[in-house]
Order: sequence, then C-alpha cells, then structure tokens
Amino acid sequence: MLKESQHDAVKNFEAEGTPLENILFEWIMLRIHDAASALNVSTSTSIASMESLTNMACELIYFFLTSNDGDEIGIELKKMWIIARTRAIDAFSMILRYLLTKYETKCVPSLERICEKMEEEDEPNDYARQHTQGLENAVRETPLRTQADNANDPGYNRSFRRISAKILGNIYEQIIPALVAAKHTFDLAKCHYEYQKQMMTSIAIGKKLASMFTSTADVSKMKVFKVMNELAMKHDFGEKWSTLDYFKAMMELIIKSNCSEGWTTELGKITEEIVLMFDANNESPPVYASLKPELKNQFVVLIVQTLTQLYQKVQTIIEIKLGMNDEITDEFMTKICTTMRFITQVAAKVFDIDKSLLEEDEAVITNVVNMLSVLYATMTVVTKRFNVLMNSKIPLDDWESLQILSNLSGNEINTIVNATKGNFGTKKYIVPEKKKKTTKSNDSKMIETKAKRDEKLFSKYEKDLESYAVELILLSEKYGTEDRPLKLPANENRANRDFQLSTTTGTKRKQGPEFLESSSSDSSDSEIEVD
Repeated sequence: MLKESQHDAVKNFEAEGTPLENILFEWIMLRIHDAASALNVSTSTSIASMESLTNMACELIYFFLTSNDGDEIGIELKKMWIIARTRAIDAFSMILRYLLTKYETKCVPSLERICEKMEEEDEPNDYARQHTQGLENAVRETPLRTQADNANDPGYNRSFRRISAKILGNIYEQIIPALVAAKHTFDLAKCHYEYQKQMMTSIAIGKKLASMFTSTADVSKMKVFKVMNELAMKHDFGEKWSTLDYFKAMMELIIKSNCSEGWTTELGKITEEIVLMFDANNESPPVYASLKPELKNQFVVLIVQTLTQLYQKVQTIIEIKLGMNDEITDEFMTKICTTMRFITQVAAKVFDIDKSLLEEDEAVITNVVNMLSVLYATMTVVTKRFNVLMNSKIPLDDWESLQILSNLSGNEINTIVNATKGNFGTKKYIVPEKKKKTTKSNDSKMIETKAKRDEKLFSKYEKDLESYAVELILLSEKYGTEDRPLKLPANENRANRDFQLSTTTGTKRKQGPEFLESSSSDSSDSEIEVD
C-alpha cells in the first residue's frame, strides 16, 4: 500500500492534481506513524511479529531515501511530501528501537535486511550515497569481550556489531549530509520544523545503535566518533537544536568510552574551539563549520556536563572495586590517576575563558560549580585510598600512581582552583532588596528559591574542596617533604597553592600543621616540578 501510494499518488499529483490521492496518501502515512507510536517494549502491547515490523521498517526507510518530490510541483504538495518523509523516518526510528530493545541479537537478520534496503539504488535520488567500509573494518579489529564481561550482551555479538556499524555509516555518511544539502528545499516549503525533526530522528537512531556497543568496542566507538567529528567540521547544520543534539550524541560516545587519552584529546580539541568563540580578538578560521558563536554558552554547558559525568564515572569505578573487596594496587591507582589527569587537563581549558564571561550565564556557572564539586569529591575519594593504604602500613614510596597524583594536584587542579578563587560564580546570586509590599511577587519568590538552591550548591562545593584538602594534609604528613611543602587552599580566597609529593624518598615533613595558615604569596612564586 505504501509503495502504490508513493508512485501512483505522485503521478496523479503531476497529471491531474486530484485531491483524493493527497488525502489518501496523508492518511496512510499518519496511520503508519500512529501504529509505530503504539510499540511499547515494557508493556508488550505490540502483536506485530518481528517479520512484519522488519518489512515495514524496510519500506519506510526505502521511501524516505528514494522518494523525490521534484522541483516542478507546487509548494503545498512539496510540503505534504516533506511531512510524509518526516513521519516515515520517525516511524522507522520507533520500529528500529523496538526491535533492538526487545530482540537484541535476535534481530540481526532484520538489521541486515534493513541495511540492504538502505543501500539499494534502483531509482535515482538526490541523497548522495557515500559508502565507506571504515566502520565495518573497525568492528573486525575489536576484541569481542573480556573475561568478566557478559557474553549475552548484544554488543558482544560480532554480527550485531558489523551490521550496526554499516547502518551507522549510512546515517552519518549518507542521510545526515543529504539532509543538510537539501535544507534549501525545507526552507522553500517553510518546513523548518520538519528539517529539525528529520535531523534529530536520524541522530537518535545513531545514538541508539552506538549505545549498544560494549565497553570493549572502543575501536568501533572511536571510528564512529571520527566520522561524526568529520561531519561536524564540514557541515553547517543550519539549525541550533539539531546541532546541539548532534554534539550531545558525540559527547555520549565520550562518556561511554574507556576515557583514554585519545578520547580526552578529542574532547580537548572541541573545548579549545569553543573557548576561542569567547575571544573577541580571534581571527582564525573556525575548524568546525557547525559550531556557531550564538550557541557558545550551550556548548560550554555541554562540555562541562560531559566532564562531570566522566568524573562520576571514575568515582563509580573505585566504588565497584571496593565493593568487590579487590586489592588496591599501584597499577589500578595509576590508571585512575592518569585518567583523572587526562580529564582535568580538558577541564582546565574551560577556565581559559575570561571569568567575567564565564559567570554571565546562569546555566553555565551552575554547571561549572557542580563540575568543580564533583571534581573535588572524586579527588577526595582518590586521595583517601592512598591514606587508607598508608594506615594499613603498606609502603607507597615506589608507587608510580603517587607521583601522578602529585603532578595532578600541583598542576591541573592548582590551575583550576586559582582560576576560581575569590567569589567565583556568586555575583548573580545576590537577592534584590525586598519591596515594601507584604506579598512577594513571583519574581521575588523565584529569586529566593534559586538563592536557596544555589546556597546548597555552593555549600557542597566548599565542603568537597575542604574534604579534599584534609585528605591532602594527611597524605603530606607522610610523603610531603621540607623542600616541596604542601600549601592548601586558603579559606579567604580559595587560592590553591602548588603541591608536590616525594615518591622517591618518602621523607616525612618536619614543619607540622603550621602550613595550614593562609599564604599571601602568589602560586606563581613556586615552581612545580613535573617528572
């Protein structure tokens, strides 16, 4: 029925202009979309078989890719055709997500049929097809699973990975570039929402498939990220919500990665480009065509939220390790401290933005303060592990991880705390004077509610910073040295001082607790040695 309505309706549109076919075609597409919307894995409301759903998905994606409205038809018919495509890709997305969630690896044959349909070229199409085997080849290079992994996870099925990679390739190398190229058609028909919907639906399909890659599939994930990154560099998506959604999909890949240096390097490059947007004197051409200055605050929030989740991921790893009663080794702590340093190197780039600009936007400063709180909480957990080991009489003098912690605290974290000293982020929280009226206006109530919320946020931020400082004191009592003393953040201005540990001699400090006193000397007066 979909095929017949597609071809016959178009002929009738061009030859006779009979409205009956228009009405029938719109009704069919709306009915298909409503049926797909009823799919629900949790309640198992669907009585459709996997076979029938696969057939429908194949026809929908084929219709979306091969239908051509032509330039000779009127605006109203063009608009109707665009809306039909939107319903087709949206219904396809809902069916595909249903199949993936309910059947997992059992739906591999369905995915293969869908992929074949996406690659058919029986009819000419203005959607450029740019096929590469990069993603599929990356899957072959990826180890299937580690010893502790769940072998039943769909991501460990090589066939599932291979076909998912091919579909991802079609989305990011075929569908999205074609949508961007055809944006003028949407503008001509005044279908801006339809463009946004088709873009965001395509991105959602890619996010779902990529999310099912397992933790051992980092090679595959990185290849997907590279393809997405290249697309973001080349194309201006022309619609802010689609652009933000696209970069959110990229950030999700980073969050679900193994947080290696390769991933944080890519995150750092994006962060550097965003920071340059705040520089009025920057005249260098943008690396990313999709990054626009009017979205710079939203991009900062996105980067900061990504960093926050990466810090939380490190905390979770340590908690799992402790929950399993596994031995805490130098090798494990080296991985943890190295990962923390990679992440914090990116976080430090955020503070290259002028502080006054960084504090202008409420969402930006709120997320930045929350990230700082999570950073210090994570560092507290990490540093506490060393103190627990020290109290257990385990010698740490030769531990490589201790030196990495030293460099991390003395360099990257030192930079961040110095950048956020004083009353960082507090200027927007000053509550205006109350009016003489006995009843409070809605604006006044909203301001007071925000002030209370932010008071909790900043209280937690200060508490986490102080907890981290306490753990450093305890550690420095054993491993700090006279020539490289530990100077903690001063309560007055939150200015962190340089911090180095001696992993070579383990000499105990002789100065006692008097180093807690606030120091008026600037941190730049002290040199930080990085081995």
